[in-house]
Amino acid sequence: MPNELMDPNDPTTVAGRGFGIKTFAELFTPRQMLCLLTFAAAVREAMRELERERVESERVKAVGTYLGVLVNRIADKESTLARWDNSRENSQGTFGRQALPMVWDFVEPNPLGDASGGADGALDWIVSVAEAQAAYVLPGTVLLGSATALPWSDVSFDAVITDPPYYDNIQYAALSDFFYVWLKRTIGHLFPEHFATEGTPMKQEAVADSSLRQAALANTMENFG
Repeated sequence: MPNELMDPNDPTTVAGRGFGIKTFAELFTPRQMLCLLTFAAAVREAMRELERERVESERVKAVGTYLGVLVNRIADKESTLARWDNSRENSQGTFGRQALPMVWDFVEPNPLGDASGGADGALDWIVSVAEAQAAYVLPGTVLLGSATALPWSDVSFDAVITDPPYYDNIQYAALSDFFYVWLKRTIGHLFPEHFATEGTPMKQEAVADSSLRQAALANTMENFG
């Protein structure tokens, strides 16, 4: 169960809005939690079954990663912050915008059904992306690091393109923890170097976080007496 604490000082999440919500687990009903934990356990079991069938280890890792994304897509639809879209007559996920806001009623789609929000639909999206990427001849390389400290010389690229943060409007790391806590439970053992911490790294996040500034100021004042 994802009992990791949410940031009570972050106004872009329900934890920082005075509603008494403290953990990510509180964003799900008991039925939704049972559903997601069952899917998470199934991901682990699927990888063990592939290993028993002597499937190549890297292929097992790739399949497990895709299945971890599947659980994340279900979590997005199966939370108490999901809502009904009257204009489209279907369910919408947790992130209608870059925030975890309070909603006063919510929709709970059937995760085993064929309608929007089901596991089959989530799997279709993942498969379609994998098939589209397989058509490219040149492989891509994904590395985890900071855009301010690229491990290549200055003449390695013609251009470096980044997506800058929105100052103090979006707390990316705090919001991404919604998915991080589930990925840690499905594929965290596959990438221990990326899931060693309770939440996503935030100290070097390029956003204006007033709560971090206040904490740093308080620490400085304490040090200087």
